[in-house]
Amino acid sequence: MLQKSDSPVMTPGVGVMRHLPERYVDVTVVVVLVLSQLLASAFIIFVSSKDSGHQVLAVLASAVLLLADLTLLVRRRRPLFALVVTFVAFAIAELIHGTGVASFAPPFAPLIALYSFSLVNAPGRVVRVAALAWVWMVGVNAVTDVRHWSHFLAVIPLATLVAGVGASVGLYIGTRRKYVEQLTERAATLEREHNLLAERVVAEERVRIARDLHDVVSHHIALMVVQANAAQATFSSEPRKSMEMIDQVASSGRKALNEMRRMLGVLRTPTSPEMELSPSPGISELSELVMRTEEAGISVEFSLKGDPTALTDPIQLTCYRIVQESLTNVIKYAPSSLASVSVEVGEAEVSVVVTDDGPGSEESGSTGHGIPGMRERVALFGGRLFAGDRESGGFEVVAAIPISSAPMP
Repeated sequence: MLQKSDSPVMTPGVGVMRHLPERYVDVTVVVVLVLSQLLASAFIIFVSSKDSGHQVLAVLASAVLLLADLTLLVRRRRPLFALVVTFVAFAIAELIHGTGVASFAPPFAPLIALYSFSLVNAPGRVVRVAALAWVWMVGVNAVTDVRHWSHFLAVIPLATLVAGVGASVGLYIGTRRKYVEQLTERAATLEREHNLLAERVVAEERVRIARDLHDVVSHHIALMVVQANAAQATFSSEPRKSMEMIDQVASSGRKALNEMRRMLGVLRTPTSPEMELSPSPGISELSELVMRTEEAGISVEFSLKGDPTALTDPIQLTCYRIVQESLTNVIKYAPSSLASVSVEVGEAEVSVVVTDDGPGSEESGSTGHGIPGMRERVALFGGRLFAGDRESGGFEVVAAIPISSAPMP
């Protein structure tokens, strides 16, 4: 699994803007530009301009600029269209201004449109379009204000600012976004490959273990069958030899068990080879488990009814694992609660009940494999298991395992 790197510190304003939906940002920008244009145009039309002809041209210029502002709403889906419309509108407003009509034509809309275009295009194309935009703005002002060289010279730095800032910022942010997307995609790909590799290794290991188990079991069982048949055939004529063969049957059985336990022990405790041949825990070890849990600070009430010696080792192991996993969850998610463990061995089934008065599953946030693992263990014997919140508060695990049923293959 890939580890997350430390994220850079961002200011609150940047973080809020980054997580705002794009449509809200676009609408906010357009509303600000439209309101500014309306206020400035109203002042020009009704206060500054006294000539009716000039007022008509001022209204026309304002309408064209408002259209350019509204075009920014589609700048993400159609950046080239927004770029063309805003620069054409800017040129029309400047041409009207060249006739002596006062106008309010800030280059914010062309700047934003060029930025949006630069976000999604290659650097070479962006440079060419930015150069064309600079020539367009300077050329339009040269045509409209050919007699006012001071104004014309003032437009050059403005056009440079619009073309330079719009293209450079757009290229930088666009390149950064693509880089982050590539990193994200690469991380997702590596994680998928890691998971697939892990699944493949697990599948191959299962096949190998199944093959080894088949070899061990088939060899020893076949040998035991031959030895048992030979012992039966010589029982009357050579009882001593028959007893020797029976001892060999027992020896073969022990060897098969030891080899199977060794192979399965590698999976269960790969770092503890000294535990491979130790007996599996059962109900008799529950008191020690409860004691270790109480040493961790959990008060546990333990009760055992019935004779556990009547149970098979796999059933006792299943009961032990259920209690162990349940108490582990109590230690993790309800460390200050009171737990109760009850094991009752009946004639038909054995029941295991583990309860606590903690916060329950709502606050535990457990997303592991403990409860599914318990269900799988109980299902092997055809039993049933419930794990969930108690009506009186806390959490409970209730399992019922039939005694007479053999584990399902």
